[in-house]
Amino acid sequence: MSQAPYGPMPTAPPPWHQQGPPTPHNPSRLLGILTALLALVALGFALAAWVRSAPKPEAAPVYSEQQVADAQKAVCDAFSQTQDTLRVTGGKKGSDQTETFIVALNSRIAIQTVSARLLSVLSGAPAASEDLTDAVTGLADVYQQTLLKQLAEEPRPSLEPLYKELDARTERVRQACG
Repeated sequence: MSQAPYGPMPTAPPPWHQQGPPTPHNPSRLLGILTALLALVALGFALAAWVRSAPKPEAAPVYSEQQVADAQKAVCDAFSQTQDTLRVTGGKKGSDQTETFIVALNSRIAIQTVSARLLSVLSGAPAASEDLTDAVTGLADVYQQTLLKQLAEEPRPSLEPLYKELDARTERVRQACG
């Protein structure tokens, strides 16, 4: 019998050398060098950005006396015109419910138009004095707040502080216009 009880058995060791699991490769030195170089470049950019001087703020434009006078006149003329508009619109009364509604609607349209006109003229007159610019901007803001409360049909007592504020800001613009 040439076979063992459980099948054929090798008679001699195999002719080739059995290899074990593959040995892990050591990381390439090139990869380490590239990583170090990349880190140095990033560090260089970071240092350059940190050391670089911050941009200088732009200097405020300098206007001639004539430019300032023209800007003041344009803004003050617009203010005068808007005050006349509000005086005429606010002076109207309605004789019945429909006319009263129309007068109220016209007043609200006038407030919006006055606010927009003041801001529009002001944006086209950058040489206007800071005093006048602040006064007109504040007045336009209070006009807009008042209009919003009127449109929301706020009761008269909640509008009273805004009306007083409008009077004070209107006077401030008058003083700035001289």
